[in-house]
Amino acid sequence: MEWPGQMDGDERKGYTGKGDTVLSAKEWAQLRLVWLASKRDVLRGYRERIDLTAILLRVAVILLAGYSIYLLYCESCKDEHYELYRHLLMAVSDAILGARGSISGTIVVLLCMVWLSTVLWMRQRPEVLLVDFQTYRHAAIDGGDAVNQAGEPVLYERFLAVSKAACHADGTPCFTEQAMAFQEKILRTSCIGECSIFPPSIFSDAAIANPRMQERERLRMGGAREEAELMMFRAVERVLTATKTDAKAVDILVVNCSLFCPTPSLSAMIVNRFQMRSDVQSYNLGGMGCSASIIAVDLAAKLLASPEHRNCRALVVSTENITQNWYRGNDKSMLLSNCLFRCGAAAMLLSNRRADRRRARFKLLHTVRTHLGQSDECYRAVYQEEDAEGVRGVRLSKQIMQIAGDALKRNITSLGPLILPVSEQLRFFFNLLARKALRGQVPVGPLRKPLAAAVRAIVTIPSVGAVIGYRPIPDDEAESAKAATVAEGGSDGHATANGASRTASGKAQATVAAATREAPPSSPSSAEKAKRAAAVLAKELPPYVPNFMRAVEWVCVHTGGRAVIDAIENNLNLPPHVLEASRLSLYRYGNVSSASIWYELELIAEYGNACGLQREGGTPPPNGVTRRLRKGDRIWQIAFGSGFKCNSAVWQALKNH
Repeated sequence: MEWPGQMDGDERKGYTGKGDTVLSAKEWAQLRLVWLASKRDVLRGYRERIDLTAILLRVAVILLAGYSIYLLYCESCKDEHYELYRHLLMAVSDAILGARGSISGTIVVLLCMVWLSTVLWMRQRPEVLLVDFQTYRHAAIDGGDAVNQAGEPVLYERFLAVSKAACHADGTPCFTEQAMAFQEKILRTSCIGECSIFPPSIFSDAAIANPRMQERERLRMGGAREEAELMMFRAVERVLTATKTDAKAVDILVVNCSLFCPTPSLSAMIVNRFQMRSDVQSYNLGGMGCSASIIAVDLAAKLLASPEHRNCRALVVSTENITQNWYRGNDKSMLLSNCLFRCGAAAMLLSNRRADRRRARFKLLHTVRTHLGQSDECYRAVYQEEDAEGVRGVRLSKQIMQIAGDALKRNITSLGPLILPVSEQLRFFFNLLARKALRGQVPVGPLRKPLAAAVRAIVTIPSVGAVIGYRPIPDDEAESAKAATVAEGGSDGHATANGASRTASGKAQATVAAATREAPPSSPSSAEKAKRAAAVLAKELPPYVPNFMRAVEWVCVHTGGRAVIDAIENNLNLPPHVLEASRLSLYRYGNVSSASIWYELELIAEYGNACGLQREGGTPPPNGVTRRLRKGDRIWQIAFGSGFKCNSAVWQALKNH
């Protein structure tokens, strides 16, 4: 099963990304990669959704129940009824007295049914509930608590002044004029407002008054610990207070922070600060990028679902640390992180206790994790290292958007069978079969060409075309598609260049090679006609992108930047207002790394689909009809991280917001 891509079948040549060559974004887009979304990914989704053992147990219970009803109410078995009741009484009496009695076949059937029902009940995993979650919101931000004063608002002019004054310990300036111009350009086009915050270690008054001492005194371990404590502790305090939970009642603690991994760990800092129990199971996740929050939730959920952790609570804390990772060099691919990342933290209280269901806000339905680290290009897409001058920072690859798109396609390949309705899955399947038949890739031997001709006629039927996504294109565009096909062979000496390109919007669809040569004046051959027809059909019958809004009501996309949000919106064909919570979160808080999806969910809980009205230039609700987060709604969280990873979590609201 394939998800939308630009090349198919034998056209894709094997490429593992091995070697030291660094490719540009254009070169990456032109690679004929082995398709990432394989059949294994689809089967993984169905395997998680369908439990064959549970199905067989249910069928056995139903059959045994039907057979026992037959034995009890069969007209020809009235005499056996009396014997049944008598044997039941004898069995109860024998059990009380400890005597050895006899049980009829009917009782055996009933006991088997009870036993299977017990096994089925014990196999059920406990629900993983999100009791509540809280984020750190500065007092200067809408909705921030007045006591949250840690951090400094990133005013554009102050950011530029601090950056211009920054210098190394030897007094040499950190940034050149070109680097300053680049940062100003990125800052003013980032769609991040001036209410997002930086740690005091970077934006203190001393950063301008005495910049030489900042690198020695503030941008060190002490400043990083201070930043972590200011953000994490306040978020944990808020969630424990909101849920009226004592810190000693927490059984599992999971903390994730990608770039700051001190000893003792961040989880130990929380245990020490809140005086948690000595037997609390703590985990500290580091180096896992902006998608680590879903990884932390997945870890906590698996622990809560295990038989060893019954009636337990898990505290998950997601944060990032900027103090020691504010890049002070001039490499543009590393300077991006200075302009996009901001301070933030989120704390979530999960539980598998039945008593917590009445007050829980959400229930975890699915988590799907995708890792593309087997490819060197994907592995180095987000890479912490030193630049040519020895200054440490995080380098963002030029082809990171294409890599993120490929990771998303593979992730939703596994997620689709779990959440998409059957109608959407059938439309995708029929579209896939039609495209393969049109390209002659269906293994039917000599019937390939007749089958392709038949499908070409069938897809033009309006009712069929509407189901599989057939969209006729105007004649002038069809002629352009024909002219763009590659003419192979000939002896006139003109070279033929083969290439591939992706659309600027990032939509996954098949495209045609861009370079051509002059065609001979003679009439086109049948092979050339077939290629022209294939070029037109590639546009008229593109890969079907399922309508995910039929599976979920809300989508939270990691606020990696404006380009990331735009790419997800285009790739998934989402209505413009759906990702307004992500855009509003980017505007207010910036890229707060793994905690970003929780800031977005918080905004959805506050404003519903009216998030676009909270910022200038936002998209209002469709037809002006506002809607709040309701009980039963499903929320899809998507996050990308270093490695390269794409992770998804799907939640269901348990109450109106």
